[in-house]
Amino acid sequence: MTDNNFKLTIEILNNNKIDYWICHGTLLGIVRDNNLIPWDNDVDIAFFENEIDKNNLLNLFVEAGFKKKDKFFKDDGLITLKREGGKEVDFNFYNFNSDNQNVYVNWYIPKNNFMNLMHALSMGNYYNGKYKIIIKKFSFLKSFFKIIISFLIRFNLFYRKAGYQHPYSLIKKIVEKNFDDLIIRIPANYENYLNYIYGDSWRIPRKNFNWLKDSPATKLYDGK
Repeated sequence: MTDNNFKLTIEILNNNKIDYWICHGTLLGIVRDNNLIPWDNDVDIAFFENEIDKNNLLNLFVEAGFKKKDKFFKDDGLITLKREGGKEVDFNFYNFNSDNQNVYVNWYIPKNNFMNLMHALSMGNYYNGKYKIIIKKFSFLKSFFKIIISFLIRFNLFYRKAGYQHPYSLIKKIVEKNFDDLIIRIPANYENYLNYIYGDSWRIPRKNFNWLKDSPATKLYDGK
């Protein structure tokens, strides 16, 4: 049985006739395994930013019981929604490059390992990554680290930008597919898409895949 939040997300998008496509790790699991990847904690959905009303989109999901995940930085290309009983849902907002041949999404990430550590400490008991047992011992200091991070962000010292960039041709045609009693929308050219995002070994599962270091499609920016 598919994830409850994935199922509800698709139903909301389909019922409201919202254009989207399933992307990244969610598409990888559906194509490769005919299932969502068990160790992937989120569901990946993509939109073109200039074709979507973000406020209306968010309201539809809040009405269905989702909550928007708080983030330090508000203007990146990602909205994350949470709801009990299933995976988090990531909405990725793509734009065209100036050449109109490629599309990209920007996310904000900590600039270095020290900033990564501060970010983990600011999450307290919600942190579920590497060294989580040690990090959670310092959860009583999370408010302090949030204040420090907010100060660093103000002076552009905490985040840098990174994201996926790939040819528009890989998602130009979106088709419907039956998956677990759902009608989902995926790129027609999905094999080339997955090859571009994950490399030519995408058919081999990798629990330790790091999108920042391992994806051929990752593009780093200057952090401004």
